[in-house]
Amino acid sequence: MSENTTPPKTTVPVLVGSKVLPLVPKNLDEQKRMSAMIALSGMAPKSYQGGTIEERTAKICTAIQMGAEIGLYPLQALQSIAVVNGTPTLWGDAMLSVVRSSGLMVYFKEYIEGEWGQDSCAAVCVVRRVGESEEETTEERFTIADAKTAGLWGKGGTWKTHPKRMLKYKARAFALRDKFSDAINGMHMKEEIQPEEMKNITPPQEPTVTPFDRFKGGDDLSPPEDGTPPPVAPQETEVTPPETNPAQEQ
Repeated sequence: MSENTTPPKTTVPVLVGSKVLPLVPKNLDEQKRMSAMIALSGMAPKSYQGGTIEERTAKICTAIQMGAEIGLYPLQALQSIAVVNGTPTLWGDAMLSVVRSSGLMVYFKEYIEGEWGQDSCAAVCVVRRVGESEEETTEERFTIADAKTAGLWGKGGTWKTHPKRMLKYKARAFALRDKFSDAINGMHMKEEIQPEEMKNITPPQEPTVTPFDRFKGGDDLSPPEDGTPPPVAPQETEVTPPETNPAQEQ
């Protein structure tokens, strides 16, 4: 009688409430597979949608790689990186998170200075890097007058609904990019560039013209300027059936 050599099945207990670690691709093939799955799910942000499945997968795969280079997990990267006119940018809160996670920042403060509504009113962002003295602290300001000069003040969207927040984002973008460009790989902040630099980069579509479009405005049969003979419009021809001899039909 033979012994059963099949190893017993083992079960891994599920710890309810335990923290689930994010999935991180180990190579390009795994990254492509993850990107394709996200593209098929339809849950990627709008800037990664559109086009064929291969095009969507390529966009997502690229964003995941860019995020990995600044310390973001795959799904974090998709939520944090936005594409503006073909340029990858970081959302304002994501940029601050990346810098804080880098361990290079030891001091950060934001506030609104001055009487709100006056041109001199400013958003102020103060940062200091590891190893720097207080005298080396960087302070960036963005005033309402600056926003008016840039054509942002009173503009539609978030500049109209959340003007204080947008002023803060402007000052924050300047401070973080000046002091921690290495931590963010020189990326811009989305709120910093989108309102004033967003342009339509879609190439204009050339109208399709056929030779017979010349007849739509009337029967102008004058030859074209390049000397080529004018096209001949199709003619309808009436076909008369041949006459039959009654005697032959009998």
